[in-house]
Amino acid sequence: MQRHILKLWLFVGLVGLVGTARADDPGIELQNYTFRPAGNAKFSIGWTFQLSHPITITALGTMDFGGNSIATDGPMPVALYYSSATAPNVGTTSDGFHTSGTPVAGASVIVTATDPIMAPNGGPYVSGDGFRYHMLDTPITLYSDPQVPTLPKPGYEIQAANMGSGYATNWASVTNDGVIGPIAATYSMNTPSTPDYETNVFTSFGQAFAGPNFLIQTPEPTAIALVAVGTVALIRRR
Repeated sequence: MQRHILKLWLFVGLVGLVGTARADDPGIELQNYTFRPAGNAKFSIGWTFQLSHPITITALGTMDFGGNSIATDGPMPVALYYSSATAPNVGTTSDGFHTSGTPVAGASVIVTATDPIMAPNGGPYVSGDGFRYHMLDTPITLYSDPQVPTLPKPGYEIQAANMGSGYATNWASVTNDGVIGPIAATYSMNTPSTPDYETNVFTSFGQAFAGPNFLIQTPEPTAIALVAVGTVALIRRR
């Protein structure tokens, strides 16, 4: 009898996980912000972060204001860089291993108006502003531990170019899945049509520019379902 009860509870619990699991989470979820028009001045914006544990990124994206700013201003390059989290434009990163501004291999996309869109808080898109994401050809895992044992955690920066319709400031956010940040806000007007490492830094994030974002891989519902089936099968064999 106890074995049958155990089977039932395991099955119910794991099926419940299947119903609530999401395939991908945004790095940041914007809760509220203020839109600032840019008068069609082209620029690049970004923010830095660190990680409490390794994450796998499946897509890079950027804010699409009104759901149509990318269609109006054109495709927007988005890229990831190794970076000092507090001083992105100065020397090596905090891990002492990469030079700030070094691109993360394979982490560069062009976001277009046909890419899928999510609400700023990570939920389903209904209308208005949202983040559009372009899937990476191959998911990329970012490490969290120092590459030199005596030095601090590594840092990263995500950057979006060709922002023209505007930007968001004074924004509050929630981070997901081990993301520590945003730590510093950055911007550049050097080469706004291509991925461009930031050359100016706002150390106070109250002045932050909202633009780029990324999606983090989380367990697939099908994978959890297979675990449930396997667990019940194991109990049955016993």
